[in-house]
Amino acid sequence: MTTVTTKDYCNAYNDKTKIRIIELKSKVKTFTKIKKLVVTTIEYNNKSLKQYFGVEVKDVIDAVVCNLSSLESKIPFYILPLDGLSKPELLVEVEKLAGLNKKLDNLNNQITKEETNLISYKLYKFIISTFNKELVNEIIKGYEFNAGYGISTIRIQKKKRDLTRDVINWGASLKRKREIIAEGKVPYAVIERDAQRLITKDNGGVPYFIYMVDDYSYWWYWNKKNSNLPNELVYSFSPVKGKGCIIKKLHKYREDNPQVTLNYRM
Repeated sequence: MTTVTTKDYCNAYNDKTKIRIIELKSKVKTFTKIKKLVVTTIEYNNKSLKQYFGVEVKDVIDAVVCNLSSLESKIPFYILPLDGLSKPELLVEVEKLAGLNKKLDNLNNQITKEETNLISYKLYKFIISTFNKELVNEIIKGYEFNAGYGISTIRIQKKKRDLTRDVINWGASLKRKREIIAEGKVPYAVIERDAQRLITKDNGGVPYFIYMVDDYSYWWYWNKKNSNLPNELVYSFSPVKGKGCIIKKLHKYREDNPQVTLNYRM
């Protein structure tokens, strides 16, 4: 089974960002080529206007915008139509250039934004770790987290305990075992069992097992039944163990805040 790490998620995030940057730069390249052609057309017309008619591009634009007719006798009809209705070819090109400049500015701004979104693994890990710690703190208070994307919710579930059978409270038991050792005594240990696994010999040490007596047990719970994941039965939710164990954190929080169990539901 392949394990997906935080670094894999970081790389996937950056890869998506890089793809968006490539797509944006491709658009910039396309629009830059079009702009070059438009600029060439405008420059050619500007040169011709100055050489043969003594006016510049801005004069043509001003004449059209202000609805002037003073230039009509000096400028060819294909540059400034005399019907007063259609736009001159040159003005169309100038407007096209303005539109292209606006598009290019927008695309370059998007590229700059996407480039700032690229993130180092160290920072990505810090953000994810900080978010998860804060999320755990809220869930153990009794809140339910909706993961979105059809994944459903995570919360603390209250379960009725079966008190007809003994269940060892391992946290309390191991704590008692450490206390026995600290007192210079020997904790109880099984030395031999028979074929039926019944105890035939022990070390005569001090018993340290403590059993659950609460009416309810409390679990980290993923509400998988309400998810939209395909083949949901093959997935499971396993809370972090070892360093930063959120199971221990839940237990400790309940010990310090016993009233919080009122916020948990079946």
